Amino acid sequence: GFVHFTVVGNYEKADEYYLKNIELAPSDSFWARHFVALDYFQRANKPREALDILLGTLAEEHDAHQGRFLYEIHLRLALLYRYFGDYDMAVEHANLAIEHGTDKNDTHIQIAHAILALTAGRNGDFATAENEIAIAENLSGSSAFNCTLAEAYFEGGRYSKAIEVA
Repeated sequence: GFVHFTVVGNYEKADEYYLKNIELAPSDSFWARHFVALDYFQRANKPREALDILLGTLAEEHDAHQGRFLYEIHLRLALLYRYFGDYDMAVEHANLAIEHGTDKNDTHIQIAHAILALTAGRNGDFATAENEIAIAENLSGSSAFNCTLAEAYFEGGRYSKAIEVA
């Protein structure tokens, strides 16, 4: 299935395989939706399609194993909503990613905090932006989020502070 097609680099065939799964079992296609949306988002430059597919994932019932991965779905939704300029939904899903994350040190959780920082900066709330970056850095054990903080300042119109931080 999917793994074989991705190993040999045939992502279109993998997507075709999983889209058929979604068509045949729309209410039981968590992993199919997850993998197709991931490919559409990261490789195929189909963000609208990725968003639509992921939203279907939230309508499904989830077993315990799938539920452990909901934070990844919410993070991707947060990234997509941010891409489309729907910052309220980006914040909502970033918070849900943090809430559902089982390992708070997971990179996905760090990215969710970065999304919250970027949105706070965009809204001129630089104290919250700095706090969210501090949380992400604490979780990661590094100061790798300076550029994200600089972007938050930039989005909020504090250009000299953005240059200073970057």
